[in-house]
Amino acid sequence: MRKVEGVLDYVIRVVESPSAIDAAQWDALLTLQAQSSPFMRHAYLDALHQSHSACARTGWSPFFITLWDGDTLAAALLRNGIGLVGR
Repeated sequence: MRKVEGVLDYVIRVVESPSAIDAAQWDALLTLQAQSSPFMRHAYLDALHQSHSACARTGWSPFFITLWDGDTLAAALLRNGIGLVGR
């Protein structure tokens, strides 16, 4: 990607499964929070998804909006309003 001075080249990706996001990078965002919740840890969210506990049938169809700076996860937002502040 071409870098232009004064321009931030972020990429937004929307994914349906937390398994599409690197767990270490996701959890690293949690460490930046003033008050992080264990219910936002990657392993917990992925377990909900893999067990089909978080699905349309149960009334919860999450998707994840991610902001990438190259290969680095800079920020993420869980569609249901629970967000992670980025770097």
